[in-house]
Amino acid sequence: MVKFGLTDRFHVWIRWNREEILGFKMVHPHFFRTTSKKEYQIKMRSQLKLHVKLSFMIILGLVGSLSTEVYGTTLIKRMEASSSKEVLKFEDLTLGSERALKNDLGDQRVMKSDEVEDYGRPKLMKVKISNPTSNLPHITHLQTIVKGNKIESKKVKWDQGNGKGQGFWEFYEKVGNHREKLRSAQGLVKVEIKGEDPYYPIMIKYQVPQNQWVVQVPEILHDENQDSWSSLQKFFDQGKYTAEHKMELLFQGGLEGIDPGATSSTSKFFLAKLTAPKGYKLNIPTEEHASIIKIPVAELSETIQHFEKNQVVVHVGLSHLVAGISWNSIRFGSEPRRKISESLMKSLETLKPLRPITSFQDFNQVSNKKFSEMKNIYSDENLPHITQIRTLNPSKFLSTLEAEWKSGEKINHEVFVQRPRKDNIGIDSVSGLVEIEIKGEKPYIPLLIQYRVPLNKWILETPAGLRDEGESPLGAFQREFLEEVGDQMGEHHEGSLKSLYGSEILHQSGIQAKDPSSSRATAQFFIGKVKAPNVYKTKETKHEASENIKVIKVPSDLLNTVIDYWKENDQIIEAGLSQFRIGMYLNSKHKEQELKSIERLKHENPELLNQLENILLGINPPYKSRL
Repeated sequence: MVKFGLTDRFHVWIRWNREEILGFKMVHPHFFRTTSKKEYQIKMRSQLKLHVKLSFMIILGLVGSLSTEVYGTTLIKRMEASSSKEVLKFEDLTLGSERALKNDLGDQRVMKSDEVEDYGRPKLMKVKISNPTSNLPHITHLQTIVKGNKIESKKVKWDQGNGKGQGFWEFYEKVGNHREKLRSAQGLVKVEIKGEDPYYPIMIKYQVPQNQWVVQVPEILHDENQDSWSSLQKFFDQGKYTAEHKMELLFQGGLEGIDPGATSSTSKFFLAKLTAPKGYKLNIPTEEHASIIKIPVAELSETIQHFEKNQVVVHVGLSHLVAGISWNSIRFGSEPRRKISESLMKSLETLKPLRPITSFQDFNQVSNKKFSEMKNIYSDENLPHITQIRTLNPSKFLSTLEAEWKSGEKINHEVFVQRPRKDNIGIDSVSGLVEIEIKGEKPYIPLLIQYRVPLNKWILETPAGLRDEGESPLGAFQREFLEEVGDQMGEHHEGSLKSLYGSEILHQSGIQAKDPSSSRATAQFFIGKVKAPNVYKTKETKHEASENIKVIKVPSDLLNTVIDYWKENDQIIEAGLSQFRIGMYLNSKHKEQELKSIERLKHENPELLNQLENILLGINPPYKSRL
């Protein structure tokens, strides 16, 4: 909290907590150099000779006490004339509800901190906590670095738990006070109009951070005055329904972490069915540079795979959902691939160009340069495209950029984030599901429960990680899988797999956009399989000091059940895994039974249920109220 610098001659300004000034109590001064002449700042000039061994705390105490007595009355008048700003609530660090507070910190107490407004000067702001649960990771300080029109870049200091010490983390957050930080609602809606073939409305939208057209399901910003489902109903034809015209909820996902390692924003996904009388025309409001295509229900998987094959960026959730639909056919190879119908193919061919406006390599080198200097720009100037990029906050982990982009004659500006890329491979991160089949045992799938700093929560997710420079996406996934899980799935070598055990990649997605409206983050998803003898041994995991990971081995036939269990206990699920689960539901022949399948854990695998309960208890210690 305290930044201190000594020179023979220096300027010191002290910022006060209002209640503490009024009570003439000791406060921590904040030292920094500036030319500002704000009235509440106190300027002191003096020649100081300090003994090397003199305690900093004694100095701060003397300065603080002296300054309070001399300038206290003046400061009180200045501060009473202007409203003090509440710079930090714990709601800004977690999902906001009292229940979330109890779950996150157990018996910890979080007190609100009032400070004088900093006039845009970023600094770490302390989260005051008493009785901390020292073995659990938690955020201690928060700093806003850049505030854009849609997002804010933040930096936090956090306790890594278990005596690992302190660490720093950078992430971004959506601007806006959405309920429990729920940023958006997404919906895959099956439209059944009497006399017509059922279809799914899918959106294709130009996303500035990607500088490309992205395929995704319709998405709306969450209305804090409505629940997510009502917001989605209103979005689809404004919620005007009759007996013949209705929208029915089929399946609801849990609270999803959009990109839990990089943002605190969350989303919810709904699977629904809209029925309407003959002649009905669906009216879905779309933004500029977005269009809706109608994909026949039977051709959803094939169409999305067609986009991916042609290097069109697909939203991570939709890509995972399609993989979930094909889960059994991927595992067993029992279902032949179907081709897209000629009528649908013709409609896809009439779409605006979906190819990248520039290559990934060009985009990475364009900082502070005009795009007119680059090659491969669309010849059609009426299509939206970025014309200039400015770096607002360069960072080793998550840089904040501002793009100037043009649509016709209109010039716009947008702020977004990007992970540094050092090569021209357009994949930042990788993730995947791997089924491990040991002779004589039931096959299982390793999943992770990992503490994610931006959300200040433990998230259920698949093994995942960032790709190193020069590393292939598949090689990165195999490395991350070994480091996080300890299981071996072979080494990637010259385009093939080599391993002591029989392992193979069954599915590989195209380029996925994690949060295309706010981030350039891209990913690739894999499904693999390992067949091992009964002497199969795992290696030790290689978790980094900043990683808090618990590995669970989920029987393959209980994958959907474990995801449901995590959802029903109000825990966050990584968006891709959550929507993979929805795809599994779409492919299920026993949907009514599946909605109640959480009971299966008690009967089929009580040991796994006990493990999950213990993990939940460990990360959410009992809360004892002192009110």
